[in-house]
Formats: sequence, structure tokens, C-alpha cells
Amino acid sequence: MVKRHIKSYHVATYNPKRHTIYTPLNEEKYKGKEFPVARSSWETKFCEFCDTATNVISWSSESVRIPYYDTLRRKSRLYFPDFTMTVKEQNGKLQNYMVEIKPFEQTMPPKRNEMSERTYMTRFVEFQTNLAKWKAAQTFCRKYGLIFKILTEKDLFKDGVK
Repeated sequence: MVKRHIKSYHVATYNPKRHTIYTPLNEEKYKGKEFPVARSSWETKFCEFCDTATNVISWSSESVRIPYYDTLRRKSRLYFPDFTMTVKEQNGKLQNYMVEIKPFEQTMPPKRNEMSERTYMTRFVEFQTNLAKWKAAQTFCRKYGLIFKILTEKDLFKDGVK
């Protein structure tokens, strides 16, 4: 059994009322140095998938740091994608993935007419920040041979499976 702890990044952002520390059942598959922190029930579901799916060879949570430039705040920041994983594809080849879990509505630009001005501005800033992160992630993935995926509830709960 590998002893793992919560890294300083997690300590700064971990809220026990909102987050869950996931303990892998198949610990040999989990390659992160620290416990995976699931920041939503959707992330917990994805941890369970990675942990138990036979075609997932290895996985980790928030183990990659990607620098990006936040144009709205005009400063360099770091993006920690939710998951990385190595999957044995149907053709037998191994493929590395970087996965971000997001609500579908956060993957689309907000529509001004459906919300208050304050809510619109908050969602606009969130969406623009996500775009900057995802652009940096795509560049990183091209450079290192990974496939970048954004999964939403439409992917996680297909066919009513929860």
C-alpha cells in the first residue's frame, strides 16, 4: 500500500463539506502522488470509472500543471486538469487522455437574455477563463501526445445511468 497525503494545492482548495477524498480500490492503477479529491459527485463517478474499468491501465487526478494566460485578469496562471488516464483501446494500443469534468452549461457561452446582468457577467468570466485553460490544455496535449476531452453530464449519464 502506497501512503498518500493531501498536497498543499489540495489543502488550499479542499472543503470537506463540498469535496470527497476518493480512495482507489485498485491502488496500483492510481499514479497520483496524492489522494484524488473529487470536487463533485460527477468527479467521484469518474474516479470510480477509472478505478474499475478494465481498459483503464492507469490514472491520476490533478497531476498535471499547465500554465496559461488569463486575458481577463491579465496574468499568468496554472490550470490543473481534473484527470489524466492511459486507456487500452479496442485495437490494443495505449492512448493517453486528459479529461476535464464540467457541467454542459459551462462549456457554452452564456446567453444574456436568460439571466440577470450580474449572473451573466460571472458566467461570461467563467467561460472565458475555461476557454483559455482549454486552449492551453489542447496545446499541451498535442505536444505530448494526449487527447483532451471535456466530459459533461451528457457524457457521464448517458442512457439514464447514474
